[in-house]
Amino acid sequence: MIGDQIGENIRSFHGNPLAVAAGAAGGLYGALGVAQAAQNALAKIWAVPRHARADPLRARLRSLLVLGGFGLGLLATTGLTALASDERFFGAHLGVAVRAAASVAAVAVNVGLLLFAYRFFTDRSVRLRHLAGAAAGAAVLWQAVQWAGTYYVRHQLRGTTATYGLFGIVLGLITWIYLGALIFVLAAETTSVRVHRLWPRSLPTLFTDKVVLNQADQRAYTSYAMTETFKGFEQVRVSFDPPPLRKRGGAGDNGPGGEPPTGPDSGPAAPVTGANGAPPGAADETTRTGAPDAGTRAVPPPSRPD
Repeated sequence: MIGDQIGENIRSFHGNPLAVAAGAAGGLYGALGVAQAAQNALAKIWAVPRHARADPLRARLRSLLVLGGFGLGLLATTGLTALASDERFFGAHLGVAVRAAASVAAVAVNVGLLLFAYRFFTDRSVRLRHLAGAAAGAAVLWQAVQWAGTYYVRHQLRGTTATYGLFGIVLGLITWIYLGALIFVLAAETTSVRVHRLWPRSLPTLFTDKVVLNQADQRAYTSYAMTETFKGFEQVRVSFDPPPLRKRGGAGDNGPGGEPPTGPDSGPAAPVTGANGAPPGAADETTRTGAPDAGTRAVPPPSRPD
């Protein structure tokens, strides 16, 4: 892609150690930011309270360890993917069995990397058998993304000019990173929903409050509140009131079609009171004799003739 530029500018490199150190530190800082974002995403997905998460120092040490393991794993899977995509490797002809074995080994390495990240990044004990299915599915999808990237580089970018090749590789790399992050998060969310039984969910809850929440909805909204507790001695209790009922007529206070209702029942409802204007259930000494029972109703006194 940039062979012409390299050929025209062949000379010895004059490096600056300070610039190299600054570049390495900047790259490491950016990689730590990605790892920290992955930890925060998994904490939200598994509803880990803030007070139960790792402190900033331990979280960054954990990110360094995972970055090292992921770097070595990505090198291994990239090499295995390249081996599975070529019929010839360093002049040797590779059979179908060898290429298939390389693909299976790449998927197995991806499964191990995902299990390591999910288990090590989550501040909650999650069994490996719960993570295995989602990790295997994510590993297969990630391998498909790597195959697609290999095809894109070898068949779409080969032979392009330096400018178009540079833009193509940058855009392809951004897409590759985005798809990898999407697969990582979706696999974790699938496992959390299955383990915490957060399904089936009510679709109307995304658009309105006038909906009856099922048990999965209530568990999900409760976990959202518990996730935001900052102290271990902070007590949070979640309760749900009945949902607001939709008014009859479907158009606010008006009737069907937006017209104001008419008729004897169109006025405001009268307050519910007992006899002589007393609240419901209040005793009326002028009309009751003795203690009222469950079947006794208060009746108004007869009017006196004029």
